[in-house]
Amino acid sequence: MKTLRNILILSLFTSGMFISCAEAKKGDEGQQNDQNKPSITHVDANAFESAIAGDENAVILDVRTPDEYADGHIKGAVNINYYDDDFAKQVASKLPKDKTVYVYCKAGGRSAKSCNILSKNGYTSLVDLKVGFDGWKDAGKAVNKE
Repeated sequence: MKTLRNILILSLFTSGMFISCAEAKKGDEGQQNDQNKPSITHVDANAFESAIAGDENAVILDVRTPDEYADGHIKGAVNINYYDDDFAKQVASKLPKDKTVYVYCKAGGRSAKSCNILSKNGYTSLVDLKVGFDGWKDAGKAVNKE
């Protein structure tokens, strides 16, 4: 009887060890996947300006219409119209995925949606100007019309 009890205890102990090891390995894999998970940060005009200034590889994406862009934009911004049918394709062909992309629109709606599209297409570091270009101007930031 003692032998049967000892076998049962040993079996339970061994099973517990295998389950613990499997969970630990699963947890490690989850941490690796989190490192590749897209990061979208929503910031105000001051933080957006500071982030761009501190990033020598900054890629700035203006997702407004060409007419809105022509009325004024952030210096160095690439204009790709969110409303274009091939928006995601244009972004993929023009913007690198290994750089932080700073995204803005007029008021913050299109840029937030654009960040979601970009994150689903392999862009992992995104900064959204949550107040849009209107908030940028209201904060007294530089407007480029060239």
